Amino acid sequence: MISLLGILLLTYVAAIAETAFVPTLAVYHAVPNVLALLGILWAASAGSSQLRIIEGASIGLVFDLNSGSHVGVGVVAFALLAFAVIQARAAIRCLGIVQQSMVCAPLVAGMMLIVAMGNRLFGEAVPPLSVVLWGAATTAVYSAAVSLPIWMMVDWTREVRRAASTL
Repeated sequence: MISLLGILLLTYVAAIAETAFVPTLAVYHAVPNVLALLGILWAASAGSSQLRIIEGASIGLVFDLNSGSHVGVGVVAFALLAFAVIQARAAIRCLGIVQQSMVCAPLVAGMMLIVAMGNRLFGEAVPPLSVVLWGAATTAVYSAAVSLPIWMMVDWTREVRRAASTL
């Protein structure tokens, strides 16, 4: 229950940050995708449960409602994102902080491409493929850079737990 309340609160804060604060960080129209980072970090650092896919899909629902596109495209994209992270969770947790941050880039890019393909499939006007690829790549790199301090904080909390368990 605490896990569900935690993800709901974090999703709410991330959605507010993505709509109010993140646009001020734009560099050549690229902004980090805070909700995608939340989905990746939650699936990678929380307990191993298939419930993480449903929680990822709920983050995708908030993404859909924030973006104004078809509801369901982000849900599927974030569910797939959570599934991919869960499958690679052990490998991700064994990586160093910088490598964990670099893993975020292809995950965010893939999620954004799935959203773009889904929107195109449902008839929404989508920019040309070159613009979509460039936007996905720049957002992915920017999101990976933003995720570095977040991964550091996650690692610090793990160190505190490891130190407490050795006492």
